[in-house]
Amino acid sequence: TSGVIDVAKERETPIALTTIRSQEIEAKLGNQEFVNIMQNSPGIYVNNEKGGYGDGEIYVRGFNQVNTSFLINGVPVNDMENGRVYWSNWMVLTDMTNQIQMQRGLGSSSLAVPSVGGTVSIFTKSSEIPEGGVLRQTIGNDGYSKTTFGYNTGVNEKGWSSSYLAAYWKGDGYVMGTEGEGWNYAATIGYTPSEQHKFNLTLGGAGQWHHQRDVWVS
Repeated sequence: TSGVIDVAKERETPIALTTIRSQEIEAKLGNQEFVNIMQNSPGIYVNNEKGGYGDGEIYVRGFNQVNTSFLINGVPVNDMENGRVYWSNWMVLTDMTNQIQMQRGLGSSSLAVPSVGGTVSIFTKSSEIPEGGVLRQTIGNDGYSKTTFGYNTGVNEKGWSSSYLAAYWKGDGYVMGTEGEGWNYAATIGYTPSEQHKFNLTLGGAGQWHHQRDVWVS
């Protein structure tokens, strides 16, 4: 961990910001897309025009995703050439996000990123979570279902820890022609040699397919 990840503090950093924590994501997201958890924040608009799973777009202060910086654990994920973000590639964030911080307007980021609209920082759950597991079954409208399994080993006496996550989902979509199906998976290995240093190696993926209602399907 280092100071590269820009985290603003309420009432200390002179930036308009909103913070969403994991408890709120688990309680309110349901079978919606990951981006929909941000839509009730000031200055944020979410567009699901294409209708397919993972095709949502976020507008910050009226600027689209090309003009907004998105960071996952401090790493920019906007396309290097056009600035776009394809959320279908990041659907695993629904299950492994610990906190989302939205900084509206030109923020305090020390990175050269397209942040005219703002900066959205997403932080995933660390491997230091106490030992335990979870098995969750979600059923929603339009044939949606999702099965999620996660397990955390906790930190051993040598400072090592790991977390594992796997989820399978499928659904018919809320309009004709927006069916989808896929797997979300993630694994994190952590090492904490001292209170001042932490190391986390995370592997995540979201293999899936989905249709779009603006693309004709026979």
